[in-house]
Amino acid sequence: MGKTFEIINLGGLAGRSIKCLICNMTSYNTNDVEKEYCGNCNEFHNVLGARREQMTDTNTELTEWSRKLAHDIDIAMEDGMNEFGLSIAIEDHVRISLPVLQRIIDQEKQNSLSRNILDFLS
Repeated sequence: MGKTFEIINLGGLAGRSIKCLICNMTSYNTNDVEKEYCGNCNEFHNVLGARREQMTDTNTELTEWSRKLAHDIDIAMEDGMNEFGLSIAIEDHVRISLPVLQRIIDQEKQNSLSRNILDFLS
């Protein structure tokens, strides 16, 4: 998991601060430092890190899906497929990919639900 914050030792009585590497805000609040929390993002960094990792995985999947679709369209056009045949090929590609897309949608719904629960509890 990628690091989403940096603890800065200020020295002496000043103590420590926490800098969010997502939004670049720095907090000097000792509770934020202890709990690794970003008040600007309104999220704990363990959640931010997990969400960031999941978003990277999701973006990779969507990029691969888009590349495959573009590749399939290029092949169909090289083969001289007419517009009707091309639309059928695209529909098939989307139909086959629906489970992956549905999983991504379900993950985003779960993230939203988790965020709402954490907001309620904090």
